Order: sequence, then C-alpha cells, then structure tokens
Amino acid sequence: MSKFKMRRSCITAVLALATTSALHVVAKAQPSMAMGGDGKGQPYPPPMPYREVAEVEADQRVVRIFFSFSCPFCRTFHTPLRQWANSLPAPWRYEFVPILLADGTGIHEAAGYLAAQKALGPAIARFEDAAYRAIQGEGRSPRAPETWRGIVNAAGGSVLAFEEAWESLSPAEVAELPRSMIAYAVDATPTVAIAGKFVLTPDGVQGDEALFLQLCSGLVSRAMGHA
Repeated sequence: MSKFKMRRSCITAVLALATTSALHVVAKAQPSMAMGGDGKGQPYPPPMPYREVAEVEADQRVVRIFFSFSCPFCRTFHTPLRQWANSLPAPWRYEFVPILLADGTGIHEAAGYLAAQKALGPAIARFEDAAYRAIQGEGRSPRAPETWRGIVNAAGGSVLAFEEAWESLSPAEVAELPRSMIAYAVDATPTVAIAGKFVLTPDGVQGDEALFLQLCSGLVSRAMGHA
C-alpha cells in the first residue's frame, strides 16, 4: 500500500470521529418552530431569506462558502459565487469550505481540497471545475486516489506535489473544518456565511441565482455600513 493510500486511511479514521461529534452539536443547535402560529392566534411572519448567528469576530470581513463536490446545487452555484466573491472590495476575502457529514461522507473531498489549495495555488479554480466534472459528471469515487490524480492532471497541476500536500495534512488541520459548520449551523449546501453573522442558502430565494447574489451583495454592504 502506498503512503498516499495509508495517509488517507489515517485521516479518515481520525476525522470520522471528530466529524460525528461536531455534526451532533450542529443538529442540537438547530431551532425548532411550532406549526401554525405564535400561540396567540397570530401567524408567524414570512421567514427571512437569511438568518443571523452569534457573531464570529474573526470573520467580520470574510465570506465563507460551504460546499460539497457531490452536491448538484453546489456545482450550479460554484462558478457564479466564485465570480461574485472575486469582486469583493478590499480588505474582504473569501474562502470555499468543504463540508464534512456526520457519517464521514466528505472527508476525502475535504482532504483533497485542502491538499489542492496547498499544491495548486492559482490553479485551484481549475481544480474545482475538474472535481465537479469527475465526481458528478463522470461518477468517479472521491475515495479513490486515481480520481484525485485525474482531477489534478485535468487542472494542469503536479500530481506529485498534490500527493505530498495530502500526506502533509494532519487530522487536526482537516478537523478544523467542522468548527466553522458549528459556528454557522450549516445544514445545507451551498451555504454562504457573510461577515461572521449572516447565513444564507439559495433556498431562501427559491434558487434564483441572480437574486441570491444580489442578497449576498446587500449583506456585505450592510456589514460594511455597520463597520
């Protein structure tokens, strides 16, 4: 067995436990809504297309985009969100965050993405496109090392550098990802978290891409206005 495969097994075993615990906290944190009204004969007001969470101070000028290479909606929104995020004014920055599910699904995708960030640099956008195409379009398994080698090749990157980056990942480095999911109570993909407190998904605007991006821009402007 190659080091590449052994390293995957190690990361998977450690992170499966960490992810299960983290997502259990997320599930407990979800608010529950009674059906029918507020208990006083009044109907609930229409839900807002976004929600607010306890502010994450370190993310006041950050946009986090939670995604999965296995999610069809993420594939649809990824490029528009990337283009939108690239237009953010300084000193704002954005980060795509691969999700980890309680059953361990997503661990290979998350590790692959973190390794690609280290190894591919500016070619990461090509890697993202190639990963969606391979995993969704071609049905390739994210658990298979050859899948990631093909993705890196398609992105024009160095497979050797990618495998070295993967081997250098520590379980703690990947286990950091669920902490953001907990902070923003992520329960769907794609999810966008803005300025450490605004959280929204395309569901809030019935999947309307243009309206969703306008809402994202509006929340960035709102956050800037409260700076």
